[in-house]
Amino acid sequence: MPVVPRQSRNSSSESSEDSSSSSDDDIPSPSYEGTRTTTTNELTLKDDDDAIGFETPIQEDFGESEDDDQIIVSRAVKSSVSRINDDDRKEQLAKKKRKRMYFICVSMCKYDCVRRAAKRLNFREVGDDDDWNVYWTDTSVGIERVAQMKKWQKINHFPGMSEVCRKDFLTRNMSRMLKMFPKEYSFYPKAWCLPADYADFAKYCSEKKYRTYISKPDVGCQGRGIFLTKHPGRDIKPTDNFVVQVYVNRVGIKNVL
Repeated sequence: MPVVPRQSRNSSSESSEDSSSSSDDDIPSPSYEGTRTTTTNELTLKDDDDAIGFETPIQEDFGESEDDDQIIVSRAVKSSVSRINDDDRKEQLAKKKRKRMYFICVSMCKYDCVRRAAKRLNFREVGDDDDWNVYWTDTSVGIERVAQMKKWQKINHFPGMSEVCRKDFLTRNMSRMLKMFPKEYSFYPKAWCLPADYADFAKYCSEKKYRTYISKPDVGCQGRGIFLTKHPGRDIKPTDNFVVQVYVNRVGIKNVL
């Protein structure tokens, strides 16, 4: 039987080291070619030879010239003159306000309330031949008077005002417009001027029964003489000077317009 010789531990360790070294030799080592190395500048306390020196500026004495003095004096003079002018303007405006007087002519007015209101507003009453600012009259005015007025004069009436202010004239004008433009003036209730339109009014009452009518005097104001009736044949006579309209109890002019 053959005898196998024993190997010592040292020989085994050497063999393991040889195998590890051989394995390490087989692994290729990385190459560091082409890599850049950065160098840092070293900081030293040594002063540079080319150091820049700063010199303190020399303070020069700038004295005030004569031109500056003249500018200051001129500004002061201008400010004082402007203040004086402002004061003078204020005094002049105050004098104008105190001296301003308005004149009113009330020779064609019979109401004392107009005179009392004019007196309270410091208006001075003058005649027709004097210069007036306001002309107050109770009647209508003609075109001749308005044409002779100046720009600063005012009057409380205008030519043709009675055509829209008097009830009978307004009723005639609106009735004409209703006949010419029935669609546009359909909001205006049917009306008659008595006694001229009494025949037409009586015919309408016979056709449209159980209607309510409002009767107004053609001359008058402040609601005097106005009344409602459902029996026009009994309450309204053919000789009465009335303006009669169909009474509208629910006014809806806004929706019609």
